[in-house]
Amino acid sequence: AVVSTQSTGERTVSVAKSLKVAKEEVAYAKSMFNKKHLASVSDKLPPDQLRLHEELCKRGSSTWLTSLPLAEHGFNLNKSEFWDALALRYDLALRDFPTHCACGKSNSI
Repeated sequence: AVVSTQSTGERTVSVAKSLKVAKEEVAYAKSMFNKKHLASVSDKLPPDQLRLHEELCKRGSSTWLTSLPLAEHGFNLNKSEFWDALALRYDLALRDFPTHCACGKSNSI
């Protein structure tokens, strides 16, 4: 929003405060809508998907996707490791994962 530069200082401050209050109200309304929507979606999920969804919504749960690939700290993944990590994160089947161990038992994660 553009505030007239010819207005008095008091009017400029008043308009700025009104804008700030309006933005806060919109942000609050949006937050409440999102919380209600999340609750309604969560109520419809089966227990295993609900647990996965809750873990994925936690703060910082996706930071590994934006970290620098520093080999000295073990943050570098090759293409296969990256796809495996995504599959594990989203509870998808792993590619080229043997169904049985060399000992004959079934592989599971």
